[in-house]
Amino acid sequence: MKIVNSAPFRHFWGDLHAQSGETIGTNPAADYFAYARDKAFLDLPRPIAAYVGRVAVEKNISAFMRMRWMGSKLVIGDGPERAKLKAAFPEVQFVGFLFDESLAQSLAAADVLVFPSRSDTFGLVMLEAMACGVPVAAYPVTGPVDVVDDGITGALDEDLRSAAVRALSIDPRACRARALRSGWDLCTREFERNLVPCAAAAARSMPTHLR
Repeated sequence: MKIVNSAPFRHFWGDLHAQSGETIGTNPAADYFAYARDKAFLDLPRPIAAYVGRVAVEKNISAFMRMRWMGSKLVIGDGPERAKLKAAFPEVQFVGFLFDESLAQSLAAADVLVFPSRSDTFGLVMLEAMACGVPVAAYPVTGPVDVVDDGITGALDEDLRSAAVRALSIDPRACRARALRSGWDLCTREFERNLVPCAAAAARSMPTHLR
């Protein structure tokens, strides 16, 4: 048995290996992120759209950079594309890597997290943003569709700007509630429920004529 973090990946694994997989939630450090912080931590024109992650081509960050926006854009993270993108988009705020409380404060002070990736299998930062009460805007692809409840904890749309604008009206309390369902306690309980004694598991996998 394999443990995976999303339903599409469970189906993919089953099709590829003809084995079953169990899906469990993934901890977004919800216990750390999920408490109220001051929106005034970021002194930027609002609404603030944030990107958090590696500044690299495979993250499709260019879609976020090109997205028309009426407020400010904030990039938290670093990577090989940072220098080029910073030169091409001087209006965007690049703050590099942030950690612990500074990351949580900056993320919580944003108005929407924009997740432009089309290839991530999960996207943990989406749950971290929700734990801060920040809705997510993303494409309706694998990863976001397993994390974002469209219209409840964020917005999914092939037009990234439309998703970001729509996400601004989301209730932060719904975002926090969703993130807390993926905290350490729940993930641990789900993992424990999928454990079986080694002898029993071996017996089930053994051909019938050898039992």
